[in-house]
Amino acid sequence: MLDEPVEPRRARGAALIEVSREDLELFGVDELESRIERLQDEIARTRSQLERKKPDAPRPMRCFVWRRTSRRDVGTSVAARTLRRSERLKAWKGRQL
Repeated sequence: MLDEPVEPRRARGAALIEVSREDLELFGVDELESRIERLQDEIARTRSQLERKKPDAPRPMRCFVWRRTSRRDVGTSVAARTLRRSERLKAWKGRQL
């Protein structure tokens, strides 16, 4: 069995680099307008992919991660632990504004 040579895989973003290096002086008005439309379509496609990859809500701070109990929570009431969490939440929200 003969092994056919495999062409090297293009690097990520190589097509974009090639497009940015093209000499635009060689294009006519219609070709430039068509190029702009294709690039805008690609921008829209990229933005939609970016939106799909972004989380729906901001990630909470590490101190809000649920855990069973911490050392300081041992022996305290549920109301006291809830109060401390709500105070941390208010402080965190205040920093975001």
